[in-house]
Amino acid sequence: MSTNSLTESKMTQVLDWAYEKAVNGLPGTDTAAKLAENYLSKHSSVEEKPLIA
Repeated sequence: MSTNSLTESKMTQVLDWAYEKAVNGLPGTDTAAKLAENYLSKHSSVEEKPLIA
């Protein structure tokens, strides 16, 4: 068996890392809250304009 096997613990670490980056942003990007604030400053609601044009 490979020593690089994917364990539940490793998968949890990956998911925790991905969640933190999605919420707090990557270097040079805005946080999820800032993205939402920016979007709503341009549109009165999320229903007004589709997210993907």
